[in-house]
Parts: sequence; C-alpha cells; structure tokens
Amino acid sequence: MFLHKIFTSIPKKDLRVDLNLPPIENDKEYKVEIKFGTEVELSECSTVKNIYIDFKNLKLKKGFGYHYYVLDIQGAIFQKDKLPQDKMKCQSEQLIKKKLLSFSESFIDYKYNSNVPFFIPENLALEYRLWKVDNDYKSLILNLCLSSLNYL
Repeated sequence: MFLHKIFTSIPKKDLRVDLNLPPIENDKEYKVEIKFGTEVELSECSTVKNIYIDFKNLKLKKGFGYHYYVLDIQGAIFQKDKLPQDKMKCQSEQLIKKKLLSFSESFIDYKYNSNVPFFIPENLALEYRLWKVDNDYKSLILNLCLSSLNYL
C-alpha cells in the first residue's frame, strides 16, 4: 500500500525493477540504453529475435521526490501466438527457450547515485547497456563541401 502512495499511477500487476548503476568516472559521458526482454518457447529454427514495444508508452512520472518510469502496455502482445511468424518452414517440432528483446530502445542519462525505478509488466525483464558518448561533434557539411570541390 505504501508503495502505491509514493509512486502514483502504477498498475497493480506491474513489478518494480530498480536500475542500480555502479559509479564510474566521467558519468556525464555515458548514456544508458534501455530495452525490455522476455523468454518464450519457440521452434529451435525460429528466426524471431525481437518483440515490438512502442517506447511512447514508457512514461517518466514524478512521485513524492522520486522520478520513475512506467511502461504502460498490454501483456497480450508477448504471448507466443501474437509474435510474428517465421517465413521459413521448420521441420523440427522441438521447442527451446529464446530470449527476445524489444526492437526499439530508449536512452536515459547515466545516474549512478540513485536508483531509477521502473514499473513493468510481470512477464518482462529490464535490460540495459552503457554507451560512451563522444563529446566532439563531427561536421558533415564541411566534409561534403570539400568532396564536392574535388569533382569540379
């Protein structure tokens, strides 16, 4: 009960997953890529690798002094019969567990000193990886102009 008072707008069936990042040097140079994953049983020769999640449904909410994310989607899209079907016919009927990740991703700022709570459907897992950001911008316009002069 207390959890739902601190974090408003949480569907009751969702799980809370805290993203705890370790401290690193120059944390402003990093971004965190967020994806969601699930395990399903598919044919051993299935080529399905992704699930579709519209990241417009990942909402940043403000609680009492906390920021948190809520993924507001229906769990039915992760049922095996709702996944895209393989074009290739598989002769094997053996099923294996496969980990499927969301096709698209979202990036958030790296914050090592705080837990970032996510409320997600119970049949999903939060997946992440770190990306180092290069602070130097490259100019394409200058390069394109110089290339054009070579053709004259």
